[in-house]
Amino acid sequence: MDAEYLTPRQLAQLIGVSESTLSKQRMRGDGPEYVKTGRSVRYSRAAGLAYMAARTRRSTSDNPTHERPKRRAAALDALAQ
Repeated sequence: MDAEYLTPRQLAQLIGVSESTLSKQRMRGDGPEYVKTGRSVRYSRAAGLAYMAARTRRSTSDNPTHERPKRRAAALDALAQ
């Protein structure tokens, strides 16, 4: 089965975020996996859906699966000392 690839606009609509959010996540490395060929960025539909599934929670107290941003983590670590 061939993978279906989506543009950032298509994926943003699919998962309910802005294209800008996807762009920022690519820069930080904490968004869905993507493929870049030349100047074109594409996301597999499966990668987008897996990204959303990994963020599914049952309660607000569930721990997120992704790491805290480094600046925030450093600030919280400094407060803990």
